[in-house]
Amino acid sequence: MNVKGRRINLAGRRRAFYSGAVLWRLPARFLTTGLDLSSGNKWTQTSSTSASGDEARQFFAAKFPAGYIEGSPASDGYLRFLVEELKPLIDARYRSLPDQPNTCIMGSSMGGLVSLYAIAQYPEVFGGAGCLSTHWIAGENMLVDYLGERLPPPANHRLYFDFGTITLDEAYEPFQVRMDGWLSKAGYALGQNWTTLKFEGAAHTEAAWRARVDLPLRFLLSQQA
Repeated sequence: MNVKGRRINLAGRRRAFYSGAVLWRLPARFLTTGLDLSSGNKWTQTSSTSASGDEARQFFAAKFPAGYIEGSPASDGYLRFLVEELKPLIDARYRSLPDQPNTCIMGSSMGGLVSLYAIAQYPEVFGGAGCLSTHWIAGENMLVDYLGERLPPPANHRLYFDFGTITLDEAYEPFQVRMDGWLSKAGYALGQNWTTLKFEGAAHTEAAWRARVDLPLRFLLSQQA
């Protein structure tokens, strides 16, 4: 598939999950992913039912070379690609619902960070964000506060966070607790439009994220059309 003169590989998968930042839409059941920010260009998938138990949901994933990202910070270029180029192309080519309540973004590690940044930068585009093993130590308290001050309105957004307790995830809890404070201050209600989960013994690996991917999907998709 060509996006503004660039060749983008668009692959269809049923019930798929990818580490890094991902975008999906329902009920057209499409998912897109660009640069995998947590593990280079490697991507994986897992079997997981949707919140309604409908295993026929179709997701699509798109990859593009890391060299495409230009400028500083790279996350801005990545999000412009998703919002200004890839999403409009998917909306035009497939039977998707383009509205904000049906558009979410999800990622792990650095992908978790960019997913939260995406919903902060484009609250009119994304209705939900899933942040697994969010890599808070990239900027520690300064980064948490920067994003916390820019959280989207809780009335029409849903946020999912989680973390493990070993390997890199071992360092995340104090920063996640700090972000939880920002969420409460912004008016988010735990268990309603925001959740934070801790997984004892879970490592910072694709296998760990794959094992629990049904939880953010169920949470974020449960209120969608």
